[in-house]
Amino acid sequence: TGNYATATKGNISYSDGYIGNAITFNNSSVSIEDFSIGNKSLTFTTWINVTRLEGGDPVIFANKSWQSGKNAGLPGSMNSNGYIQINVADGTNRTDLKVNYDTSMHGEWMHLTVIIDREANEVRLSINFADPISLSMDKNLAGATLDSPLDLVVGQDGTGAYTAYLKCSMDDFIIFDGAF
Repeated sequence: TGNYATATKGNISYSDGYIGNAITFNNSSVSIEDFSIGNKSLTFTTWINVTRLEGGDPVIFANKSWQSGKNAGLPGSMNSNGYIQINVADGTNRTDLKVNYDTSMHGEWMHLTVIIDREANEVRLSINFADPISLSMDKNLAGATLDSPLDLVVGQDGTGAYTAYLKCSMDDFIIFDGAF
């Protein structure tokens, strides 16, 4: 969707990725500065290799504080109970898509695709190229912005300080304009 300035926080390192190199997160993050989600359709995709979940629901990426699911913005998180959650909120209304995944995949590469389809008013998640699981967003979210005052952060919530965090590697984190 363009070129953006980035900033790192914490101990970022590089390791073997699914294809080439990957960035390794251990209570660390990368901020994509001034990225606007707005009210457009977007597709987020990445390879992720989770070593460990530190806490209940660490964030894969977010532009919001994950202290409350109603805070405006969009996080993708993993839960220690074995599901990936995509939360969409405007500060008042929220929708939460929860998709179970096989936690025995920790230590192996998984491919995730998160689709925010504003025309269909749906959020979708595909794990390892399976048919996506979809959920209609709250009707009050139609046309609402998913922006917050925070940057989009990979490896943490938008504050960069959420107590739960991922120990993982990510390869080819890509954001596309449009819902695919």
